[in-house]
Amino acid sequence: MRPGYLHKRTSRRCRNGDPSAVILVSEPAGLTDPRSAVSRYLVLLPAPEAEWAALPPEEHEKGMRAHQRFTRELREGGHSVVVASPLTPSAQGLTLRPDGHGGTTITEGPFAETAEQIAGFYLIETDDRDGLVQCCAQLASTGDFIELRKLAEDGDDISGDAPDAETGA
Repeated sequence: MRPGYLHKRTSRRCRNGDPSAVILVSEPAGLTDPRSAVSRYLVLLPAPEAEWAALPPEEHEKGMRAHQRFTRELREGGHSVVVASPLTPSAQGLTLRPDGHGGTTITEGPFAETAEQIAGFYLIETDDRDGLVQCCAQLASTGDFIELRKLAEDGDDISGDAPDAETGA
């Protein structure tokens, strides 16, 4: 546990009934130095929900062990898990969109009809992006799909343009 931080363990359970390893962490006011090299990354876990639901219990257990190992490797690598959690099925979500007339259209269910939906996430704080990528690669090697995204900070380009391959800018 990180000194000076508020830690709260929850008793949430995954869809398959297994207890999840959800730890909510909040930092005390004024602790984060905006000049520090620490960045936050969102580890998104897209998954084909129907396939996951159809897997036998031993495959779910194997997946839970892989995530326990991932969390341990993050900690051992000096990365901080700010919050991590599975998400409820996309069918239980809501989509909110502008209706074109100044109001909002609210629809039950996922935003897009795709085979994969975001099934869970980790919010990681680290000053070692390469080490985080190595931890994510290890988890991906066990069968998980991962999308790793840096949270935008002041000065980051959020235009959506890919960086120039030669200059990196």
